[in-house]
Amino acid sequence: DILNDAWDTQMSLSKAAKVVANPPSYMVQVFGNAINLAGMGMNPTKGLKTGSEMGRAQFAGGKILDVFSGLDSVQSIAKFKEYKRRGLMPAGVTYEDMKSGLQGGVGKMAGKVVSPLGKLYSMADINGRIVAYENYAQQLRKFAPGADETKLLDIAQELTNNTYQNYDYLNKTLRNMSRKGVMPEFASFTLELMRNQYNQGKLIKQMMSGKMADMLEKELGVEVNRKAIQKEGAKRIILLSGIYGGVQGGRQLFNGQSLSDEEMQAMRETVLPEWDKQQSLAVKRDGEDVGYMNTSYLVPHDTLMGMFNAGLRGESFEEKMINATESLANQFVGEGNFVFRAAADALKNRD
Repeated sequence: DILNDAWDTQMSLSKAAKVVANPPSYMVQVFGNAINLAGMGMNPTKGLKTGSEMGRAQFAGGKILDVFSGLDSVQSIAKFKEYKRRGLMPAGVTYEDMKSGLQGGVGKMAGKVVSPLGKLYSMADINGRIVAYENYAQQLRKFAPGADETKLLDIAQELTNNTYQNYDYLNKTLRNMSRKGVMPEFASFTLELMRNQYNQGKLIKQMMSGKMADMLEKELGVEVNRKAIQKEGAKRIILLSGIYGGVQGGRQLFNGQSLSDEEMQAMRETVLPEWDKQQSLAVKRDGEDVGYMNTSYLVPHDTLMGMFNAGLRGESFEEKMINATESLANQFVGEGNFVFRAAADALKNRD
């Protein structure tokens, strides 16, 4: 048990060092959540004040502490309890993944240091989830005017937890594999993003086909506005396509100012680390120096786009299929976790 505790703690601390203890990751987190909401056709200001309060409420433990806690009134505490009951208050997927490895004796001591940073990092996630929930509630009121409010909010809760990242909904086996370092550090985030995107596509299809209207009429017992539901589905297709297409087109235009396609391919084959070779990258040349960034850090959807982009590189059909498969494998297998890679680099005398 001691060894197991020590290993889980080491895994979690290695992730913490790269994320919650890394200041630039906080702005990336905020931007990534905004892009995610935009892809869902959400108004990012709807519920923003409440979402901010609930993000800060992590520091309160459900009790009134002070103005900073966000729980400074009877109404705010009631909201906190309601959101918590509806499963809308888990911290961000990345921090919850870290926290799961800090449950033993050693882990709990380390958790006292990581916890404040993790809660701060998760504020954007909780805020975004509350914004999504309030947007869904508003949309459903337009879809089904006069419907029972409690039933309507139950549906808003289900839609939110299906289409916005929530660690509690991640497969338990996969959670354990991520915690133990069997998969790369942030595979849990990618897996949850895939679940959300699948459910997003499924929901759009239901909106456009009329199936969602049928389901709402059956569950709520009122006549629904079918045109409004179809209009929402069409809006989501346009916005989500715009994000995917805009990121792809913008990156190609940006990269073309620095490297040709041949130079980009040569860079992938010679100098990039294994875990970035099949990913979507933005590059910039400054004289003889070339810098790059994995754009999925800013736009989470680009994680999935990278799997398709890998298939566009190369000359033969077989090579395209191999690259696409490698791209998917790198998300869940890669070169191992931070600890294994650091140990391997040390043995190779490599920085």
